[in-house]
Amino acid sequence: MIDPTSVRLALAVVVVLAAVHTVLVLRRTSHAPVVGWWACALAAYGSSTVLYLGNGSPLQAITVPLANTAGVLGGLCVVGAARSLRGRPLPWWLAATVLAGALGTALAGDPAHETWAGGAYFLAAMGATVGAAAGEVWRLWCDRDADPTQAHPSARGAVLTFAVAGTVYAAFYAVRWALYVVEGPRSDLFTSVGGTGLTTLILIATVTAVTLAVTHLADAGHRDELRRRATTDDLTGVLGRGELLERAARLLASRPAGRADAIVVSDLDFFKRVNDTHGHAEGDRALVRFAQAWRQELGPGDLIGRMGGDEFVAVLVGVSPARAAERADAVTRRFVAVQDGGGPGSPTASHGVARAERGVALEALIARADAALYEAKAAGRDTVRVHGQEPERAL
Repeated sequence: MIDPTSVRLALAVVVVLAAVHTVLVLRRTSHAPVVGWWACALAAYGSSTVLYLGNGSPLQAITVPLANTAGVLGGLCVVGAARSLRGRPLPWWLAATVLAGALGTALAGDPAHETWAGGAYFLAAMGATVGAAAGEVWRLWCDRDADPTQAHPSARGAVLTFAVAGTVYAAFYAVRWALYVVEGPRSDLFTSVGGTGLTTLILIATVTAVTLAVTHLADAGHRDELRRRATTDDLTGVLGRGELLERAARLLASRPAGRADAIVVSDLDFFKRVNDTHGHAEGDRALVRFAQAWRQELGPGDLIGRMGGDEFVAVLVGVSPARAAERADAVTRRFVAVQDGGGPGSPTASHGVARAERGVALEALIARADAALYEAKAAGRDTVRVHGQEPERAL
């Protein structure tokens, strides 16, 4: 016979250790929402376990309703953790309604004399919340493209572990609820199958499995964040210089014969004047808006990156130089339109375009586009020039 008090103490120890690991280890390296939600779930489950130790004491009238509510709160936090993996929030109104139900049914069931006050609602809510979380994670596992962290085998396994643990937990609580409703909480069948002892062991296994899963997911997310920082320009969100050059070289080397590609080098006109007159913060905002204008003009296979300062390079796939010049001019118009309504003194942009040719290195193509950019600057700025074309044919 499993002693309920002993296993509850064991669960409390496991929850405390898992919480310490989550808060002191994971939160130091990862700020992923799943880590925060799981830390809250552990705090709620731990509080519920401690409160249930008050059964049989004069405080039972208070501890039973609070324990039920804390346990259901833990389940809701698990739902929040699962939904955060898919970038979805937990609806506050749903959480408030479920928690009010847990507290209200417990208070209405004479908790001073009945340890199972509100038990039917409590069991249903515990199973339903974690079951909903398992459903969210199963959907994530089936659609691995929705979460780039699943590219890591360990993260893929962690998602599966989370889903399986949640499913087992929810199924067990469904059995407990059915036995509670049919047999009653004091029946031998309910006590042996769905009683405190076996339930606590299931909780220990679930907490351990999900903590391991969250650890792997947080680690994968941390690696992805480091990779993003290494490949992306922090200010504008476009590709950084090294990543752009690497991807562009691969893209041009693998392009089929006959496909027209274009290289565009762009920068802001009188960018130093913007910084000197309005401050570097305004200059940064101008760079961000310019990058956004470029992203709105990109096609599915195109690339855009920041080379440094106010210089950007775009690789346009399947686009002739003339069409590339038109799209670059559209970028300028988009950019000017959001600069204080495009009024006097708003910064403009200049662009140089070069045709991608087989056998010509990427650096040489960028140099050609850069030479065309200098032609645009010499022509008075706020224009586009195509390498090797007469000015009147450039745009």
